[in-house]
Amino acid sequence: MSAILLAPHLEYPPRHGADIYAERLGCYLSIQRGEVLILGASTLTYYENGSMLRQETYPNAMRSKNEAVLRALMKGGNYLAEKFLTPGFRLKAAEILAAHPNSLIVCSYILTASLLTKGAGPNPIVVLSHNDDVAWFRHLRQSSKNPLQKLAAWFSERWVERFLHEHAGQFVFAHISAADYAAYQHILPDQRAILVPAGVDIEPLPTTPAWDGTTRLLFCGSWSANLNYAALAFFRERFWPVIQPGLAGSVEVWVAGSRPSPAVQRLCRKQNWPLYPDLSDEDLRILFSKANFSILPFPYTTGAKLKLLQSLAAGLPVLGTTNMLCLPGQDFSPNLYSDDPQDWLAHLRQSAQASLQPAARQACQQFAAHYQWKSIAAKMDEELRQMGI
Repeated sequence: MSAILLAPHLEYPPRHGADIYAERLGCYLSIQRGEVLILGASTLTYYENGSMLRQETYPNAMRSKNEAVLRALMKGGNYLAEKFLTPGFRLKAAEILAAHPNSLIVCSYILTASLLTKGAGPNPIVVLSHNDDVAWFRHLRQSSKNPLQKLAAWFSERWVERFLHEHAGQFVFAHISAADYAAYQHILPDQRAILVPAGVDIEPLPTTPAWDGTTRLLFCGSWSANLNYAALAFFRERFWPVIQPGLAGSVEVWVAGSRPSPAVQRLCRKQNWPLYPDLSDEDLRILFSKANFSILPFPYTTGAKLKLLQSLAAGLPVLGTTNMLCLPGQDFSPNLYSDDPQDWLAHLRQSAQASLQPAARQACQQFAAHYQWKSIAAKMDEELRQMGI
């Protein structure tokens, strides 16, 4: 059976965590399922046996953040659905589904599954949840200072709960973490679900430079996601005032990622943090090789699971909050997970040089190797087949 993956958020090259998660799963599912078609925001991509065969484009553009917020307010709907589910995507999805009537359908995000609530014939439907959407919108509502955004987040939270109660029985859910699995189980005690963690591709480790006495901290993320800016601002407010004077001029913060917003640019200028926008994969690997630690200062974990694994796969140890403790066995030296800035400072004083050693880099990558995309997709396929899908 072939498969169709509907991912209205996906743009190439994939940089955002959800884009990478959907694209890599679709790519490697093609080893088990034959041809896999991934319908992205403006692309239709064909995969077979783990390789891209061809890619076509079609006319479509996601709605802007402001337009999506206004539409969610007017309709009492889901902000992300209003952003991603445009007429162009809906039309193309209907065309693809009609042309492949016997395919497995995979929906990236719960909002995408709303296209199929009237049924898709005999097709089994799997939903990649990506997050605990209820908690995600609740956090957005509580943290936003904009009253319209707060209201849109509240409408979105209600939309997700209502949709789950009314339609969840039609779908099999694929959750990215045990915490998300448990959160949805609380809402849906009878959910049909499997666990499909984030993964990585493993490449040879580059040579790291010799220790020169300066500690380099790297924050890397897609700036289309507000949670990355929130995490960087949280680092500035909570950790940096302790780390900067504690290391007395021998510490640097590097910030990398796609499409940096004006707010990110202002923050980096104010702090004199070098900003590396829209790097190629090769240039990003160079940054990973030169840094001492990847910083993951997330006050909550949604959206940061891939960042953790990508850092470890590159051999770069992690400094993170305790919210980043989401995988068994990940708390090994020279990584540190703590919410106390003094712990971060003490660890940097003790372990910055050790973080550049080949043994430390190899230990990080060896841990990440247990989460390779190919193995994750194979296990996902096996569990779906056991469910008769």
